[in-house]
Amino acid sequence: MREIKFRAWDNIGKEMTEVDTMLWNHPAPKDGWNPKYLKLKYNDNTFSEMIHIFDHKHFVNIMQYTGFHDKNGKEIFEGDIINIRIDKKGDVGRNFSIIWFDGAWYLNDMISSLRNFTDEYGDKCNNDKKVIIEIKGNIYENPKLLTK
Repeated sequence: MREIKFRAWDNIGKEMTEVDTMLWNHPAPKDGWNPKYLKLKYNDNTFSEMIHIFDHKHFVNIMQYTGFHDKNGKEIFEGDIINIRIDKKGDVGRNFSIIWFDGAWYLNDMISSLRNFTDEYGDKCNNDKKVIIEIKGNIYENPKLLTK
């Protein structure tokens, strides 16, 4: 079973942060479990106050860890831009963003149809040395990586 963790993009400070604490609705509403409050941990090791998510939706975008790692052992999160290439001379690969869609992790390159990341590449993250998966950035700090 994979580790469940989140990170968040702070739209005000323009910074990627860890989600230190997340409190959920209890009991679960009819539309499922949704986070209600969260506390952010910033890069300088300071913490935000508890944020009520529904009052501050436009301030924070929450992203979940996929359970996969890139070639450097870096955790792949929703919103990351990854490059997938075959290990052969001259292959520069193709960039995709990771999104959660219809109950699965998908690749989105803004050009072609969505591809199921878990089914096509999930096992290759750790086992297949011929397919190289590397995080290049994320959709908030590096959106132009998807247009190349």
